[in-house]
Amino acid sequence: MARLQLSSPDQPLPIRLLLALYEVLASVYLAVSLLLLLAFVLAWATFVESWYGTEAVHFAIYDAWWFSALLGLLGINVLCAALIRFPWRRYQTGFLITHAGILVLLVGCIYSAVAGIDAQMPIFEGGINHLAFEDTRHFELKIYPDQSADGSYQVIDVPFASGPFNWADYEHRPFFPWRLGHRDQGLICNQNGVQLKVLDCYRDWTDPAVKPLTIRAAVPEKGSDELGAFEAVELEVRTMGVGQRGGPRVSGARERLSSGVRFVFWVAQSRAESEAFRLTTPDGPLGELGQIVLYARGQVFRFAVDELKPGGRLPLGETGYEVEFVNSSPAFLGLELRIHPPHGESQRMILFAEVPEFNVQATDHGVYGSYWIDAGSAAARHMAEAAESLHNPSEPRIDVIQTGEETLLYRVWQSPQMAEVGDLPVGQHVKVSLERSQRTMEFYVETFEPHQQPGIRIVPQPFDKDASPSMKAPQALIELTVDGNTETFWLESQHSGQMDSPPSETQRRVVIGNDRRVEVTLVPDSVDVGFHVYLDKFQRKLDPGTSMASHYSSLVDFVTVKMDPETKEEVRDETIEEGVLITLNEPITRTDPGTGRSFRMYQEAFRGPFKPGGEDGVYDAKLGGRVLHRETMPRDELFLSWLTVNYDPGRGLKYFGSMMIVAGIATMFYMRAYFFRRHSSGHTRTTQ
Repeated sequence: MARLQLSSPDQPLPIRLLLALYEVLASVYLAVSLLLLLAFVLAWATFVESWYGTEAVHFAIYDAWWFSALLGLLGINVLCAALIRFPWRRYQTGFLITHAGILVLLVGCIYSAVAGIDAQMPIFEGGINHLAFEDTRHFELKIYPDQSADGSYQVIDVPFASGPFNWADYEHRPFFPWRLGHRDQGLICNQNGVQLKVLDCYRDWTDPAVKPLTIRAAVPEKGSDELGAFEAVELEVRTMGVGQRGGPRVSGARERLSSGVRFVFWVAQSRAESEAFRLTTPDGPLGELGQIVLYARGQVFRFAVDELKPGGRLPLGETGYEVEFVNSSPAFLGLELRIHPPHGESQRMILFAEVPEFNVQATDHGVYGSYWIDAGSAAARHMAEAAESLHNPSEPRIDVIQTGEETLLYRVWQSPQMAEVGDLPVGQHVKVSLERSQRTMEFYVETFEPHQQPGIRIVPQPFDKDASPSMKAPQALIELTVDGNTETFWLESQHSGQMDSPPSETQRRVVIGNDRRVEVTLVPDSVDVGFHVYLDKFQRKLDPGTSMASHYSSLVDFVTVKMDPETKEEVRDETIEEGVLITLNEPITRTDPGTGRSFRMYQEAFRGPFKPGGEDGVYDAKLGGRVLHRETMPRDELFLSWLTVNYDPGRGLKYFGSMMIVAGIATMFYMRAYFFRRHSSGHTRTTQ
């Protein structure tokens, strides 16, 4: 067919330009160019996926704006090529069917990309799940107003696309296509005084042991004013016990010089805690039982323990918060308090006079405190005798804290008063007058390796497509501002296999504003499939003589659930379908009764076996009901099964479009006049 010419010189310029664009969009030359380019991109994508994995090829190509633009331009070309030949002739039937099939195929692909689901459902043996988690994530901001009468809060979900690599790696990769992929970086949320910025992100990382903080100190010998030899102390933060949210509790470190001077070190988790370290110093007589100093909303409050009564509440100024004295432990010189907000749940606070590195602060409410006691009091003398010189309140103590800015602060406590508070730069010598002995000691920081999180140093790892699956999730360096108060910290994303447990201390942070607090977590996007799956048994077969799995599958039941009145968790109720085997190559189909969506489920991967008492702690951390516990379900080992849940709403359109293309091509061959229709001029006319 001869090239169609719609524009002419006698037409207005805008009309000519519009028609010329229409002709270009309908041209066979554009069609051939686009098809060749698309074929090249698809071939290239195959290699990218083999080198970097499925997530990388979706980030750089399939989900990139330029690939969507390429498909959109191809669709416009196909549509214009058909419309420009209107009115159509009988011999163009095959041509129209083929082009309509291409359009239907493209619509099906777009529909699947927009509304489709490709997610993973992690289930521990003996566990129940109805949520499938996608590869995408979002920040969840929970805003708790102080004056909320019913304790309600607002939730803001902020989408977060991080890409498949550590962000520093993009600087070393080609601009095309890697840096054309979409990443949410910089300011990604700015609503009503709440700003969220993402400064960096690690997709693959490790947490090697942090080197101890090394301090060298020299103290004059008795009867002399000259400094003795410098003595080194190494302060290594340790993990001890269980924290308030069920995760490992990170405590500080302490060492004692031969002269009796004690050094204590811990890591602050917020700017407010660093400020509280400076300001929560005692004032005036301490009394027999000491003094509590609390910091809240930029204000300092002091209470004499002698005057506190168990169960009584005292206001913290005009903040709306109240502090309740619960009980004391004279043997450890410790106190238990509760911080009550104007509305909502209270939080426990534990303060120790001699081991402040073990203090449990009310971080959710932004209340921090210190406990001070006179070494000459009866309680302090009794504690010193019981501790056998391990904690002697009469000896000088130097507290060192790492702030959120990765700097150090120090304070010198010489009972019954604070001697000095200040910054502690690395390598800078500090002189402290030891008033009781009328001597002057000197100390300095020799080596300091900052903690990104208390007890943890996060180190990025190079990309490795063949690395074994890990329970580690991305780490994001974020800056959260609430009413002008800014905190910068690393936040670990929750893993899909851990979503049945509350976030740990490294997976959630709270920033305090004027009359509200904001909690931030990074969680995977989830889909409720509308039915509950109970994993009865994970089956695995190994290749002979190896630890490689040759076959694995999940034996599941589809059940209904009910709420356990004691644990407040969902537990198995009735069985809908029992003994369903899900394998890698034999997917099953299950329909959501609520939405009518049809999901295909098949076995994807697994983790384990987890053993009782294992170093990972996974087996011992799981409790009865949804997950396992050795007392409730005594198994020798425990597996975590990953099932793929797929929903492809455009599958029918894609199949139908493909059949239309085949039918159109067959029609064109059948109607040979489409290709070889003779005209009076004797020339052969061809068309697209």
